[in-house]
Amino acid sequence: MEYKINKIGGSMYRTKAILALFVLGTSMSSAGTMGEIRCVSGNVTSPCSAPGWMVGGKALYLQSATGIFDFPGYTTSGNVNTYRHTGNQWHWGFELEASYQNGQGRDFHLSWDDLTSTKNLTVPGPIFGSSGTVHGGPFVYMQRKPIWDAVNLEVGQSISLTDNSSLRFHGGGEYVYLGDKTNRSSTSTTPTQSVQFYRNITYSAGGPRVGADLYYKMGESFSLYAKGAVGVYAGRSNMTVQTTSLTSSTINQGSAVLITPEVEGKLGASYGYTMAKGGSLSVDAGWMMINYVGALMATYGNVMRSENFALQGLFFGLKWSGPSL
Repeated sequence: MEYKINKIGGSMYRTKAILALFVLGTSMSSAGTMGEIRCVSGNVTSPCSAPGWMVGGKALYLQSATGIFDFPGYTTSGNVNTYRHTGNQWHWGFELEASYQNGQGRDFHLSWDDLTSTKNLTVPGPIFGSSGTVHGGPFVYMQRKPIWDAVNLEVGQSISLTDNSSLRFHGGGEYVYLGDKTNRSSTSTTPTQSVQFYRNITYSAGGPRVGADLYYKMGESFSLYAKGAVGVYAGRSNMTVQTTSLTSSTINQGSAVLITPEVEGKLGASYGYTMAKGGSLSVDAGWMMINYVGALMATYGNVMRSENFALQGLFFGLKWSGPSL
C-alpha cells in the first residue's frame, strides 16, 4: 500500500512540474506578443499597422529662382547700372500622391508635383541688354513662366524609435522636367524701335533619389515632421534664345547632357481625425525647399552659363488613409 501511495505522489510531482513549464512557456509567449502589440500607433505609420491605402493632395505656393537668369536686363543712370530681379515671383502649383502600406511598416508611394503658372510683369525702363544695347522704354513688359514637373516612385520602410516618434527611410527613382520661359517686349520712340526677346531653357532628366522622414507625435492627433531627400539625375539641358527688332533677328541655341544633384527638405505639421469606419483624415501644412544644382544652361553676356533651378515656399493639403478593401 505504501508503494502505491508513493507512486501516486510521484506522478503528482511530475504533473505539477509539467504544468509549471507550460505556464512559464505561455508567459514568455504572451510577453513576446505584447511587445509586438506595443508598436501600434494612431496617426504615425508603425511597423505593425493594418494594411491600407493613402491618397492625398497639396496646394503649393512657391517662389522660383534661376540665379543670374533672373536678371535679364538693367536700367542705367549716369555710370550706374541697376539690374532688375524678375525671378522673385510666387506661383501656384499642386501635388498629388498615393501609397499602399503592407501592414509591416513598408509602403509603396507615388507622387506628382506640378508648377506651371505664368506671371506678367511691367518693369520700368529703359532696359538694356547685357551688351549695352537699348531694349526700349519707358516700360518693358515681361512674362515669366517657371516649369517644374516631378514624378517620384519610391519604397519606404518605417521604424518606431519611441512611443511618440518614428523614422521612415525611402528610396526610388524620379523623373523631372524643369525650366524657365521668358518673354520680353518693349518699344521706344528715341530711337524708334521695337524689341522682342524670347528665352526657353529646359532640363529633362531622371535618376535615383533617397531620403528620410522623421515624425514626432504630440498627443493623439497632432504631429510634427521633418523630411529630407537627395537625388542625382542625368539628362539634357536645352536653350533657345531669340531677339527680334525692327531690322534684325538673332537666334541662339544650345544643348548639353548634364548630371545634376538635387537637395530638398520639408518642415511641417499635421492634424488627424479618426473616422467612424476605421479610416482617417489629416490636414498638414509647412515649408519646403528644392534646389537642382546647375540644371539650366543659357547665354548671359554672350557666354554660356549653367545655373541652379530652385523653389521654396508654402504647402498645405488634405490626406485620407483607410484599410484595404
